[in-house]
Amino acid sequence: MLPANFGFTVQGAGADNALDSDVNVSTGQTAIFNLLPNETNDTLDAGLVPDCVIHGDFSGDLTEDLPPGTYPIFNEPSPAHVYSVELLNISGIDSFVTVELADGSSFKIYAKPLGDDSHQVIEINSPGVDSITLTLEESGRILSIYYCPEPNIEISKTPNDAGLNGIKYVLPGETVTYTYEVRNTGGTPLGDISITDDAGTPGNSADDFTPTFVVILS
Repeated sequence: MLPANFGFTVQGAGADNALDSDVNVSTGQTAIFNLLPNETNDTLDAGLVPDCVIHGDFSGDLTEDLPPGTYPIFNEPSPAHVYSVELLNISGIDSFVTVELADGSSFKIYAKPLGDDSHQVIEINSPGVDSITLTLEESGRILSIYYCPEPNIEISKTPNDAGLNGIKYVLPGETVTYTYEVRNTGGTPLGDISITDDAGTPGNSADDFTPTFVVILS
């Protein structure tokens, strides 16, 4: 069953069978695969991706072009993979789109000065986009932006001061209580969350345990 807020990529797209999707988008199922004992097949892929979003004013109510200035196009709470921006009626040779990435870097893409009654698509195709603005030298209009929210999760483990009697160190034999917090810092819903703590012994799974955690909506 297709999870909420997700979609399938095109089945069999691309030349690399280890990377393309094996799921029939109409049925949500792959073909039948037979495995012998101890045999593995690492090329199967469900092709699940977060639903993409097209935001724009398609009502026809916006009839006036924007005057010279800088205007926000994308400013969501979490980064996203932005594919393209549609612009109308761009005049002036010094109009451009500025893309700010979550890592602090940025780049510009100049729009073509095609004038009145013109349409153009600015191809961005970049993950980790934090914000986008349009700077108009003369006039123009923003029609739409096409992007996919990116999933992200943040887990923190902190000692409970109440269990330490306000002291920041622990004596031998004392018990420390930890709180585990899970924050959804991405743009897609969380589901089926589980946490495994290695008890401070990486490489030794014998003492691993699954703590109870608190989900923080942010």
